[in-house]
Amino acid sequence: MKPELIVRYENNNQRFTELILGSLVYITIIHFLIKTISNQRDLEHDKLKLRIKQFDNLVNQYNELNSKLESSLKEIHLVNQSKDRFISIVAHDLRSPFQGLLGVARLLNENYTDLSEDERRQLLQKMKDLLEKQYNFLEELLLWGRLQRTNVNLKIENVNLKEILLSEISHFSQTIEQKKLHVKILDSVDFEIKTDRNLISTVFRNVLSNAIKFSPIGQKIETFVECQDYKCLIKIKDYGVGISEEDLPNLFKLETKVSRKGTNGETGTGFGLVLCSDIMTKLNGKILIESKEGSGTTVTIDLPRF
Repeated sequence: MKPELIVRYENNNQRFTELILGSLVYITIIHFLIKTISNQRDLEHDKLKLRIKQFDNLVNQYNELNSKLESSLKEIHLVNQSKDRFISIVAHDLRSPFQGLLGVARLLNENYTDLSEDERRQLLQKMKDLLEKQYNFLEELLLWGRLQRTNVNLKIENVNLKEILLSEISHFSQTIEQKKLHVKILDSVDFEIKTDRNLISTVFRNVLSNAIKFSPIGQKIETFVECQDYKCLIKIKDYGVGISEEDLPNLFKLETKVSRKGTNGETGTGFGLVLCSDIMTKLNGKILIESKEGSGTTVTIDLPRF
C-alpha cells in the first residue's frame, strides 16, 4: 500500500493553523539567516577596521622612523661640519703661532751675537707670549673635547664673582695698557655663588679677550654684576666695532666660521664663544650677546646662584 503524498485536512482550521506555523518557521529561518549574514558582515567589517587601524599604526610608525632618520642625518651632517671646522681650527691655530715661534727661534739662532741684549729680551718675550697662547688654546681644546663627551666633573664651590673678574682682567693688563683701555667694574658687590671656578673663569677670560680685541685704542670696557634670588647676571660691555646682524646667529656654532681681526690686527678663530656656550650649558646657565655693528657689544652671562 503506497503512502499518500498529499495530506488531506479534516477541516480548514487545521489547514490554516499549519499554514501559519509553517510561515512562522519559514520567517524564523529567514530571520536567522539574515542575522547570521549580518553578524558575519559586522565581523568582517570589524576585522577590516582593525586591519585599517593596524595599517595606520604602521604608517605612523614609518613616518616617525622616517622623521627620526631625517633628524639623525641632519645631526650627522652637523657633526661632520663641526668635525671639519674643528680640524680646520686646530690646523690653523697650531700652525700659525708655530711659524712665528720658528721665525723668532731662527732669528735668535742665526743673529744671536749681532742682537743687542734688549732685542734678545724682546724676542724671548715674544716666544713666551706665543707659547702661552698656544698652551691656553690647547687647554681649551682639551676642555671642549671633555665637554662633548660629558667627561667634565664639576667642582662646585663658593666663589666670589667680583674677585674672579678682577683676576681675569689682570691677565690682560699688558694688552690693556698697550691699547690704553679703561676697564672698570661698575658698582658691583662681592657676590658669592656656588659654581665651578675654573669653568666660569674660562668664560670670563674669553669674553674679556674679545672685548679687548675689538675695542679701539683709548676706549672703555665696563663690567657689572647683579645677583637676584636665584641667579646672577654678569655683563661685560665694550664700545668697540660691534657684530653684524648676519654674524650674530652664528657666534655659538662651530660649523660656521665667524672670525675677524681685532682693532690692532689681533687674530682669532671664533672658537672661544663656542666653548663658552658649552660651558654655560654644563653650568645650567646661559650666555647672551647683544650687539650692533659700530656700536659695541654687551655679553650677559646668566648663572644660577646655587
